[in-house]
Amino acid sequence: MKKDLPRLAAALSGPEKRFIRTCARTEKKDGTALQHLLELLFSGKAYSREEIRKTVKGKTGRSQPHVLERRLYEFIIGCLRKLETKQDEVILQNGLQEAGLLYRKALYPACLRLLERLLKKAVAAENQLLVLEITNRLVDLYQVTGKGIREQQLRRVYDLENKSLRQYESIVRVKQDSGRLFFTMRSQGDSGRGEQLKMLREILADPFYRSERNIDSFRSGLGFFQLHATYCGLRGERKKALRYQLKLVGLLEAHPRQVKSRPVFYLISLNNLAITYSAFKKPGEVMDCIRKLHGAPARFGFADSPDWQLKVFTSVYPILQELYIRSGSFDRAQHVISDTEQQLRKLDRLISPVHRMIMHYNLAYLFFGSGNYRLCLRYLRLVTTKETSNLRKDIYFAARLVEALVYFEQRETDALFYAALNMQRQAAREFPANKPLRLFLSILKKSTEQDDPAVRDTLRKFRQEQKNIRTVQSTKLISGNFNTEAWIESKIRKTSFHAAVSESAQG
Repeated sequence: MKKDLPRLAAALSGPEKRFIRTCARTEKKDGTALQHLLELLFSGKAYSREEIRKTVKGKTGRSQPHVLERRLYEFIIGCLRKLETKQDEVILQNGLQEAGLLYRKALYPACLRLLERLLKKAVAAENQLLVLEITNRLVDLYQVTGKGIREQQLRRVYDLENKSLRQYESIVRVKQDSGRLFFTMRSQGDSGRGEQLKMLREILADPFYRSERNIDSFRSGLGFFQLHATYCGLRGERKKALRYQLKLVGLLEAHPRQVKSRPVFYLISLNNLAITYSAFKKPGEVMDCIRKLHGAPARFGFADSPDWQLKVFTSVYPILQELYIRSGSFDRAQHVISDTEQQLRKLDRLISPVHRMIMHYNLAYLFFGSGNYRLCLRYLRLVTTKETSNLRKDIYFAARLVEALVYFEQRETDALFYAALNMQRQAAREFPANKPLRLFLSILKKSTEQDDPAVRDTLRKFRQEQKNIRTVQSTKLISGNFNTEAWIESKIRKTSFHAAVSESAQG
């Protein structure tokens, strides 16, 4: 065990070295499993978690590895992934050192053959800097020998050098443009859409971005499609944005090694694609994006860690839930509800309180739309706690509003009266300028003393008054997290809530 630590120290960073030393000190009785895991690490091959588990089981005879080995699974797989991405570059650098040694010993034919092999590998790996260095050495070698120089070989080397220079320039241009744009988007948010559009127009005015034929490498294509998709999305051209997003996902899937080394790019691209599909009201396509993300670890060969499952769950599932909520398809969302509940139980300790609050509220909303008020109240009580009151005030207040509407539907007059009264006090304290909200809460409180025709007449008057005094703030606080207009229409017309939501979505 101790003999392996110097070899490990040459390949890993400081925290990783300390972790391995801790593992070596901790496992005193049986070190065979850890020893074999270190051997797998030094082999440089990409082993899946199942392969490592089978190997450890065969070495130790244990079917369930202990806690230390479970931590090692994630650690070892991450190290293997990093080493594999650096493997080609290490081979090329070692080859260049060997070529330099051959050149100094005047072994020119062997040096020439080695450099030509390295040139092919550098081109295949899309390592532009090493391609330039190798071609420069080849040209120097041809000039030094002076014999057997083929004009065709020199022309091929110079053409390749010019091509690699163009690729390098396009990659640098795309990286700089993408960095400028996304730094501006992070710093300004939605408030700087005009400036972001202006910057994108200036960037896309470059001749490189006018045609897809100018794409000459994976990285330049990645930036090309990202910038065009962002520009079309900001302008509201959804069909064009969808076309560029599909091309971006296709480019990533055509380069599995790039996805393996940068899985977050694949997650972001499919997440943006799911948002666009949601705008087109296509739940089937959004579900396809989720299936692709769940199957990405097995398809591209990286670790299916809880962290990856958490990213998929917190990024794409809310899009699918909101799609069913906005379209009013509450009865068709049963599979989404079951998947969400299963993932909540599975990833309970990893989910942040804000994401858990959003998931619970969406589940309550779906149960409210399908008429299952018992389960709706169950999830609403998880949202309306003291711990969650300061996380997202808009969701907290919307959950209190839905809770009052559940009491209205169940004709629990006492609970409705006190719920509306408490919300009136909270609204007067936190949203004093929101007149439609205060009026709507007063209607709910008075409905406990009125019959159905009187409530419908009051709601008709409120609907007309809300149209007259609607503001941005009132729209956000009343309608942003719950469709109050559809609920009012359902009460006036005596129809179901999901039918009113479907009608408003189609309109």
